[in-house]
Amino acid sequence: MLRDALISCYRTLEPVGRKFDRFVRLAEKELRSTVPVPIGRRLRMWRQGFLGESFVIYRLDRNNPALYVTDFQRHVRTPDLNGRYRFLLKDKLLFERTMRNFPAQQIATFGVIRGGRMHFTGTGNRDAADYLLGLLDSRPRLVVKPVAGGAGGNVRLLFRENGRLLLNDRPVSSDELRGVTRLMRNDIVMEHVQQHPNIAALYPRTTNTLRVLTMWDSERAEPFIAGAVLRIGRDQCYPVDNWSQGGLTADADLETGRLGKGVSHPGRSQSLNWCTRHPDTGARIEGLALPHWPEIRTEMLEICRSLPFLLYVGWDLILTADGFRLLEGNHYPDLNLMQVHRPLLAKERVAHFYKAHGVSKPPPRAASQAILLDTRPARKAER
Repeated sequence: MLRDALISCYRTLEPVGRKFDRFVRLAEKELRSTVPVPIGRRLRMWRQGFLGESFVIYRLDRNNPALYVTDFQRHVRTPDLNGRYRFLLKDKLLFERTMRNFPAQQIATFGVIRGGRMHFTGTGNRDAADYLLGLLDSRPRLVVKPVAGGAGGNVRLLFRENGRLLLNDRPVSSDELRGVTRLMRNDIVMEHVQQHPNIAALYPRTTNTLRVLTMWDSERAEPFIAGAVLRIGRDQCYPVDNWSQGGLTADADLETGRLGKGVSHPGRSQSLNWCTRHPDTGARIEGLALPHWPEIRTEMLEICRSLPFLLYVGWDLILTADGFRLLEGNHYPDLNLMQVHRPLLAKERVAHFYKAHGVSKPPPRAASQAILLDTRPARKAER
């Protein structure tokens, strides 16, 4: 009796505690934000469910807030959309095991580093530094990153160049590498995938990934693509292409696969910086056609059909010369890098998905009218 009562109590309180923890994390994100928004306006944004910085990112002085998924909805409600299967996306090791069902899109992994030792290699418990150095004899570049977590944190690129061992472009000795691996608690080792030349030309120092947001339409029993953006690296966010760390995001037309203008996170500014060309390389962004887009769209929907228990995923793809590889799946993906271009709730099918799963209320009927939506860049495009 007591055991059953305790189990029942845990099942009741655990979701409440989980949501409270998410709310605390959301508050911490607000405190960390560097976007200069007056306190009064921040409070008004909070009452509507937005972070203060979203006022700048979504230009809510002229756009309708009802068309946007709020930060509260994204941080507190969307993490539960995949139920218990969210762990397949939260843990990169479990994700890798799941993606073995799609060998053409899978990225090779070589094990997990814990306290300087390699695990899951099939060859026993080995010194991690020695194992990595051995891999570099046959693999020119390796990526090492935490099994859990996101936002491009603690991603390391290991490679040899002109006889030197480099970690994120910094020369290291074998002993220094060994010291780094001893501090790793749960980091997965993956192959470095060579991206398509057209995508590399935008900014060759980072792997520029395509984020594809998919949802499951329960009424039609089929998946659909809600949006897609290309993330592009810059000098300040190397070795990753993360938008909040200084990279760019460019919206992709779902029919043609052509990119729109690039835009950077406001950072410490009160406005967005839009660009038709990459600020560091001068490569043209606007109008570039994503390679293999029709095939990517078809194959991603096929993958989603085979995983119907994953209702909501932000997939990260590396576009290659012969197709694409699946880098990660995110169970509650960042939405600001998409909604900076256009609000998600302006699409009826997307709005219905969020409403059906208790994430949002339907926007007012008039809110879908174009007169209420202004997505013009806040600043004139560069070059």
